[in-house]
Amino acid sequence: MKKEKIPNGALRLVQTGEGCNAFAEGDEGEVKKLQMTVYSGGIIKGHWFWGDLAVDLEGLKFSKDKYPVLEEHDRDKRIAFTGKPIIENGALRLDPKTSVFLDNEHSLAFQKESSQGFPFQASLFAKPSTVERIGEGDKAEVNGMTMKGPASIWRKAEFQEASICVFGWDKQTESKAFSKDETTEIEYEELGKKGGEENTKTKTSENKLSKEVSDEMPKTVEELTKAYPDLVQKLTDDLTVTFDAKKADLVAEHQKEVEKLSKDNETKEERLVGLEKKDLARDMKDLKTEADVLVATKLAASDIPDTFFDKIKKLISHDKFVNDGKLDREAFEKAVDEEIKFFEDAGATTEVMGMGSTSKSTADPAKLAEDKLDKDDDEAVDSLVEMAEGKKEK
Repeated sequence: MKKEKIPNGALRLVQTGEGCNAFAEGDEGEVKKLQMTVYSGGIIKGHWFWGDLAVDLEGLKFSKDKYPVLEEHDRDKRIAFTGKPIIENGALRLDPKTSVFLDNEHSLAFQKESSQGFPFQASLFAKPSTVERIGEGDKAEVNGMTMKGPASIWRKAEFQEASICVFGWDKQTESKAFSKDETTEIEYEELGKKGGEENTKTKTSENKLSKEVSDEMPKTVEELTKAYPDLVQKLTDDLTVTFDAKKADLVAEHQKEVEKLSKDNETKEERLVGLEKKDLARDMKDLKTEADVLVATKLAASDIPDTFFDKIKKLISHDKFVNDGKLDREAFEKAVDEEIKFFEDAGATTEVMGMGSTSKSTADPAKLAEDKLDKDDDEAVDSLVEMAEGKKEK
């Protein structure tokens, strides 16, 4: 397997002059259908990256149910979408039955201009997974024809999308989709074949000439300096200037990167501390809410009047029952039960408090825990609270 960064333009193929076209078909007022021959199955001559190229239609894969149709392979210029392409009569076409035009300016402009007769071309975007290299003088069969080397064949490839184009790729285009500078990393199997006898002879002659020239060239730096002192000095001076300038640029760039990373780290640390504080505050609030609900529920279920609740709650703290950020519910419930029992044993019940107290509600304890509590019997409550505090001190 070979992994290589391929220029984006090398994965987009326009087979000019082979009837690979695109147009909208339909009368005025009717829903237009997209007619598009993406690849005729023939040879793409003189491709700037692959040389003479053919795509084996039998090796094309379609792993999706829908594919985009773009203008010039530009993702921002969406023309239509289509179902799986079809292969018929030795060509790759889009199925008009599953192709749907979009309602936007790019699509409408294409429909109008193609209806007026503008000769749009079609372009294929695919990623090869097996590439066969044909040496000079060799031949290979593909799509029912014989292809002569030197050439390339995409034996297996994954279809990505189809585009309408005005022209094919050329080095003057400004479209990033075709740019040589924009690359895509692909992994593919490369199948190679040796060249013919004529190619071998040519290589032998080239090697012989190369050896003769090599024998006459200086072999060491000392020999080179002795033979061409002025040239060596100039090269040394030029390299020194270039190296110093490059070094200064690299140092400045490195310093900027260090400063940026330092600022980023400070910002991340500040955010992390802020998040930790928020988490801690939320956990403390959740613990207090859990403890308050437990106390209020148990008080509401007891025989103690509602007017005692606020002051009794102050005597019951959940803090010492928190371990590793969690409430020891069993121990806390036991402490609450003991506190409630103390007040009940001391006579703080609805039967003993008299007319001044509020009688016990028969409502659900959970509902009572959420109600705002009255405070009518302050003196009686204060007295019992003092007793409870005295009990704790002892």
